[in-house]
Amino acid sequence: MHVAVGTHPTTSQRAALAGGMNVVVGTPGRLAAHLAAGYLDAQWLHTLVLDEADALLDLGFEEVVERRLE
Repeated sequence: MHVAVGTHPTTSQRAALAGGMNVVVGTPGRLAAHLAAGYLDAQWLHTLVLDEADALLDLGFEEVVERRLE
């Protein structure tokens, strides 16, 4: 099992994602960046954990979280 965490540099995360991941945990922004850059392929996604989603919801960013879930 491998884990990429949002606090690590994106370059090391890209390398880990390219090697295949069983678990990916990240903030909505970091996950969106990896998806947009093509480093993360959501078609194989079985479970999604959005780190800090509760804080975004508390701040009124429900639409941002919903877009990530799509």
